[in-house]
Amino acid sequence: MCTVTWWREPAADAFGVWFNRDERRTRPASEPVQRFVTPDGTSYLAPRDPTAGGTWLLANARGLVIGVLNHYAAAARLESAPARSRGLLPLQLGAGADVAVVAENLSALNPADFAPFILVAWDRVHAASWTWDGARLERDDAPALPLTTSSHRTDEICAWRRARYAALVAQPDRGALAAFHEDTAHPDPAFNVRMRRPDARTESVCRVTVTPGEVCFWHRREAPDAIAARDEQEQVLTRT
Repeated sequence: MCTVTWWREPAADAFGVWFNRDERRTRPASEPVQRFVTPDGTSYLAPRDPTAGGTWLLANARGLVIGVLNHYAAAARLESAPARSRGLLPLQLGAGADVAVVAENLSALNPADFAPFILVAWDRVHAASWTWDGARLERDDAPALPLTTSSHRTDEICAWRRARYAALVAQPDRGALAAFHEDTAHPDPAFNVRMRRPDARTESVCRVTVTPGEVCFWHRREAPDAIAARDEQEQVLTRT
């Protein structure tokens, strides 16, 4: 239950990623964005999920951004859940400088250790996604915007969000994507990009901006029962 988009400004050598994280209401709130260091000494920014210790979005000081979404349709077909959290994938793959390194490091992992996922990586030039359905890992070097998932009325809800993207985003720039990620136009709030259901909601909204000089990670946690901000914060890394 998440929605991801991204934009690029080639003239400024800049890009950015928006990520709405949707979660069950029973899951504890995400921890604020903090600065961490990988075993090889690469600094990165990420919020953390206190339940499993992973993250859904990571940005490192080398300008690499990695996100992960649940693959609900495939997960529903599994007889038992794998032991490792999908949120650990960005942490294990977050030391590289570009998409090629992510691909290389991902090839050294066993995807069967994780529940089905959609992993996305961005660098200053490329975006790529990998979909693990429990049987095959497939790479897409031109993932379509938006990437969106839902465990509830999956086909209908994802189709609505893609239609809203087409209606709101003539060009994927910062302003248009900001409006899309705040969208609440559908009368059934479960359909919206900023969604609400009795059992789930948009728990947080993240925006990462990468420029030649810095990596900026903005994170807003939502109020539990209203379309309102609970708190927000921003952390910045100097590019290395």
